[in-house]
Amino acid sequence: MGASVGFREITRVTPSVAARTLEYDAALEELLREHFARLDPDGAASLRPWVRAAHVVATSRAARDYWLTRDAAVALPELVDDALRMLIDNEGTGR
Repeated sequence: MGASVGFREITRVTPSVAARTLEYDAALEELLREHFARLDPDGAASLRPWVRAAHVVATSRAARDYWLTRDAAVALPELVDDALRMLIDNEGTGR
């Protein structure tokens, strides 16, 4: 089930929780960028790892925000997984 109303409100309106969430997102993006750079033929000199990492974090954030604000009927991990599958499906099609 989605988040309870209390949790949604705390996450949305409490500055310290919002700031911590941004810190976690930034740390995740940095880890992903390093990972994608290792896989990229041009390494860290390429823009691709930056874009790929940003896509993953933005997709995860969108799923989290949807879950928090829409009372989604599925668990957050499942929703994030679905969102990342959408990203992967569209990445190869140029959409």
